[in-house]
Amino acid sequence: MPVVASCRCGQRFLAQDFLRGKQVACPACGSPMIVPSADITELAPAPLQGEAPQPSSLQAVPQEPAPFQYAPSPLQPAPRSASAAGSSSRPLYWIVGIGGGLAALVVVVLIAVVLSSSGGAKKAKAPDANAAQATSVAPPLPRRKAPSFDRPKPAPPSAAKSNPFESPPAVAPVPASSSSTEPVVDSPDFGQPAPGTSAKAMRRAPPPIATRSISALPHGLAAWYEQPRNSLSGVLNPSKTDDPTVAHISWMAGLLPYLGYQEKYDKLKLDESIDHAANIEVAETVIPEFQNPLDGRTTWEGYPFDGLALTHFAGMSGIEDARNVSAAKLPRSDPRAGVFGYDEVARPAAITDGTSQTIMIVGSGRLAGPWIMGGGATIRGAREPLFNPMSGLGTQGLSGGGTIAVMADGSVRHISAAIAPPVFKAMCTIHGQEVADPDKHAPEFDLRDLR
Repeated sequence: MPVVASCRCGQRFLAQDFLRGKQVACPACGSPMIVPSADITELAPAPLQGEAPQPSSLQAVPQEPAPFQYAPSPLQPAPRSASAAGSSSRPLYWIVGIGGGLAALVVVVLIAVVLSSSGGAKKAKAPDANAAQATSVAPPLPRRKAPSFDRPKPAPPSAAKSNPFESPPAVAPVPASSSSTEPVVDSPDFGQPAPGTSAKAMRRAPPPIATRSISALPHGLAAWYEQPRNSLSGVLNPSKTDDPTVAHISWMAGLLPYLGYQEKYDKLKLDESIDHAANIEVAETVIPEFQNPLDGRTTWEGYPFDGLALTHFAGMSGIEDARNVSAAKLPRSDPRAGVFGYDEVARPAAITDGTSQTIMIVGSGRLAGPWIMGGGATIRGAREPLFNPMSGLGTQGLSGGGTIAVMADGSVRHISAAIAPPVFKAMCTIHGQEVADPDKHAPEFDLRDLR
C-alpha cells in the first residue's frame, strides 16, 4: 500500500510500498528525504494524559478515487485536496517542463524564420540569365600596349628571331617592278621645304614628285639642317633627364614637316616619352623616305616595339675608338665628334673639315630601329670592324656592299665596303683635320637607283 512521504521543500508524495524506510531524492528539489516505514497515523505519538489531543503536522492523505493513476516512477505527487487542487500553484517540475517546451518551440520558430529569410535573399540575388544576356556589352578589343621605359624587360625566347636589332632575317632584293606599288602623294606641296626655310634650301628643293620614296630624303634633310634656328639636338627635349635616351623622340621626327608630313608632326606630343599613346600612333606610320626599298623590313616585328615603323638610316655621331666610348655623348668640340650628338647637332659653320667631306647620315645595316626612338636607333658611331652584321652601319641589298651616305652638303655617295678604315673615319668627324677625297673613295650615288 502506498505511503505518504514529505520533503523539507513542502512537497508530499505517495511512495510505493517497497520504498518504506528508505532514503530517496525529492522529485521536486532533489533533496534527500526518508520515506516513512509506516503510515503517518500509525507513527503519530499518543497525546499526553490530561492534554487535549493535538492534530499531527502530517496527516494521512485521504484516498481519492480514480482517475488518479500511478506513473512508472516509484515516487508520485501526492493527491491534493479539492481546495488545494483549485489553487493556482503547480508542482515545480511541471512549470519547468512547460517552460522548456515553450522555449524549444520559440527556438524552432526562430530557426525556421532565419532559414526562410536567407533562402529568400539568395533567390533575390540570383541573376536573371535572360536579363544579363540582354544587357551584356562586348568588351572593346585590347590595343597593343605601348612599351614602357621604367625598367628593362627581358625579351621572350621567341623574340630573338624577329628582333631587327639582334638577328634580322636575310632579305632578297626587291624587283624593280615593285616601285610602281608605292603610294601616290596626297599633298600638293609634297617635296617642298617647309615655310621659313632659307633661300638656299628652297633653291635646292626638287619639284613635287609622283611617289613618296627615299629620293626625297636628301632635300628634306638639307631643309631641316639649314633652318634658321640657333641649335638642333639629336633627341627632342634633351634636358628632360628623367627618361632614358631611348625614351626621347628622335631628331628624325623633326624631318616630318620637311618631307610632307606636317599633319603627322602636329599629332606628336613632343614633351612626352615615345610610349605616349599619341606618339605611338604616329610612330606606326611607315615613312618611305626613311627606308631603303631594297630592304624588305618596314616595321618592327615582335617584342618590344611590335608595329613601330623602322628607319634604315641614322645620324653619324663620330668615331668610337674604345669599348665604352659613345660618340653621341661627346661634346661637339671633341676631335672624334661627328655631326650628331644627343645634346647638339653641329651646324655647318662648325664643320671645319668641309661639309662635302663629312658624313651626315649613314645606312644602319641590319640593326634597323624605330625612326621615332632616340639613342642608338637613330644615331650611330663608327667603330671597327666596319659594315659587319653587328656594326650598325651599311645598306642592305647594295651592290658592292658598304653603305649609302648623305654628306653634310646634301650630296649622296656610295661608300664601298673595301674602303680603308682610316679614310672612312676621317669622313665621320667634323674637325678631325684628316684629309679624305670623297670623289676618290666614295662616288656620288643616285637614290633612284635603289629599286
